[in-house]
Amino acid sequence: MKNIFDNSILVVFLCLFSSFLFAQEKTITGNVTTLKNIVVVNAQIKVSSNGMEVLTDSMGNFKINCATKDKIKISANGFYSQKVKIDKMSKELRIDLKMKPKEKILM
Repeated sequence: MKNIFDNSILVVFLCLFSSFLFAQEKTITGNVTTLKNIVVVNAQIKVSSNGMEVLTDSMGNFKINCATKDKIKISANGFYSQKVKIDKMSKELRIDLKMKPKEKILM
């Protein structure tokens, strides 16, 4: 009887521990600039899994929570958007956005 009780506790503990590992959330910090190291103010940073969004500050910096193995999308007016995959080693990102060419005026 004691053996069954010990095994039950072990199974419950393993289930809780494994669900904790899959649901790990981390804080990612970063900086968004152009290729000429000019900061991009109010760039939108969006997490794919939960839809959380933040904007970069006046220095191009951001801080956002996301799950391990998540993707974030960085976008700003006049620039191509960029997707970045987060892995367990990611802590800080430096994103260089490329400008979109100006649209030609049709006459």
